[in-house]
Amino acid sequence: MEPIERFNRMWTPDAEGCHIWQGSRDRYGRFKFEGKLWLAHRWLFQHAHGYLPPEVCHACDKGLCVNERHLFPGTHLDNMNDRDAKRRRAAPIGEMNPNAKITREAALMIRSAAMSRRDLARRFGISYSAVCNIKTGRSWV
Repeated sequence: MEPIERFNRMWTPDAEGCHIWQGSRDRYGRFKFEGKLWLAHRWLFQHAHGYLPPEVCHACDKGLCVNERHLFPGTHLDNMNDRDAKRRRAAPIGEMNPNAKITREAALMIRSAAMSRRDLARRFGISYSAVCNIKTGRSWV
């Protein structure tokens, strides 16, 4: 049996037009080809297009989808930008996070303030480490 025939036996369609992988899987489908275990959507992209980009992204945002029409080439940055544009980030950042204790405006004030980090923490009601993360750009970027 040809590899693509074996591959095509491993998925079923859903109501949105996705081809949902039914074989070995975790977050993504797994497909064994010539002794190597592939992510199923990456194997399909390589098989269909003859090359493998740094990342194969899902337009449908379903990791188990192996519908070739739902896959597009990209980089890690492309994939993250696509995720953010669709508001699919696991943990919202900044003011969008329901646990945020300050606003973006306050974060910008903290970043530019000449006060000590301890004084800034007291003034804004946040931890010293939160102030350090804002000052160094690890948070509220």
